[in-house]
Amino acid sequence: MESNIETSFAIKRFFQIYASKGDIRGYHAHIKYFQFMFCSQGKIKLVCDDGVNNKDFILDEPSKGIIVPPLIWCHQQYLDQKNILTVLSDGEYNENEYVRDYDEFLELIKK
Repeated sequence: MESNIETSFAIKRFFQIYASKGDIRGYHAHIKYFQFMFCSQGKIKLVCDDGVNNKDFILDEPSKGIIVPPLIWCHQQYLDQKNILTVLSDGEYNENEYVRDYDEFLELIKK
């Protein structure tokens, strides 16, 4: 993976989420951070919401990923027994960067 080539942004943070079948994670948006997500193991349904439209993506192989721009509300549903979601971000961890309330998210996208 090369920063600014495959991701179109500089990578500042890398993390992985390990989850079991039936787990659901996410339910938040980022104010200004981009994220590139791919499934390193298992099968994951990524649900993205721009405040008007919802779009589902199935991540089921490491060669297939998606860039999630800022102000997109997302959650993940983990579909296999063992799943690993790998995330590359252009920002360091900062709790103030997260929007965790859906109504607040809708207000932000109106601006």
